[in-house]
Amino acid sequence: MLLARSLTGVDVVSRGRLITGLGTGRSPEEYQGVGVPWQERGARLDECLDVLEAVWTTEPVARHEGRHYTFPAAHIGPKPLQRPRPPIYLSGFAPASRRRAARRADGVLTVAVPVRGSAFDPAAVINQPLREVRRLAEAEGRDPAGIDAILRINPTTESTVPEIADIILRTGDETDVDHVFVDFVHLADQGVDQALELLRQTMELSR
Repeated sequence: MLLARSLTGVDVVSRGRLITGLGTGRSPEEYQGVGVPWQERGARLDECLDVLEAVWTTEPVARHEGRHYTFPAAHIGPKPLQRPRPPIYLSGFAPASRRRAARRADGVLTVAVPVRGSAFDPAAVINQPLREVRRLAEAEGRDPAGIDAILRINPTTESTVPEIADIILRTGDETDVDHVFVDFVHLADQGVDQALELLRQTMELSR
């Protein structure tokens, strides 16, 4: 419920520009830290998607009694500006994740990590996973053309600006991905100024 309201706020203040990206994560320790069983991650994400759909698209929102979340019927507003709801992109690395994305997502999240001495392969990182999710979506009776992808680039302390820019440019040339973003999570301890300078240089080279 809190996630739905928070994302709605982002959609409203951004004038309908929110793109929601969700996944189950990859760290059992994070689940242990909040007292949630690692084995429940997929079921919890599925029910989370049910709650987001209900809060965003119905008024009043009906009572929900699920395995993991329960709340009474309520009037919940404001609603997102995007209709019927903001787009939802899901990670698609594991087979179960790709099946979930095919059933429920508007697109799939892909990830590239610039590694010195290793060439970026758009076919393996983006095109093949997207093709597989589209195939599964068609088997579910969905329009495969309605499924697209977003690329997240995760530079490390050893990544260079030309390597990051090369991934952006090749993604534009060799895939049909419309959105790419650079995530500085691995550089958080380098400071804000360095991250902003890296971003400025990357934007210059990838124009």
